[in-house]
Amino acid sequence: MSNAQVAAYRTTGAPAFQLDPRDLAGTGSAAPRQWLEDQDLRRAPLVYSTAEPELVRSIQHDMGRAQAAALVEAALADCARAAVAAGARRIVVAGGETAAAVTGALGVSRLQLGPEIAPGVPWCYFTRCGDTHALALKSGNFGTDTFFSDALAVLERT
Repeated sequence: MSNAQVAAYRTTGAPAFQLDPRDLAGTGSAAPRQWLEDQDLRRAPLVYSTAEPELVRSIQHDMGRAQAAALVEAALADCARAAVAAGARRIVVAGGETAAAVTGALGVSRLQLGPEIAPGVPWCYFTRCGDTHALALKSGNFGTDTFFSDALAVLERT
């Protein structure tokens, strides 16, 4: 589902950056952070790590599943922290382990539930440094192919 959701969101013209654990092993999250800093956050840029199953298997074979996952989770958490520092007020996180990494990086200790995006996936709100942020935490196969666009549309209506 995540590959289809990323593909659908990319058709909207939103800027997108694909993480590759092999690159992250060498340079950390410097490249995606720099890319994110160069984006207009109002366009809701996407940083993602999904890939075709063959590529995922190849990377996991070369690096090990745990190592590849840890690199991606750390990079996404770092990107979320950088985005919030740059003024982002809405973040969608896909992946259970990634959600844990991102909420930890952002220092989220309490969430207030907001409107439902898809069954089982609401927007949530948290406060950081006096500012309210919207956070959607999606794991597994929740939502339709248009989940990311749907999430933004729900938030705009509230």
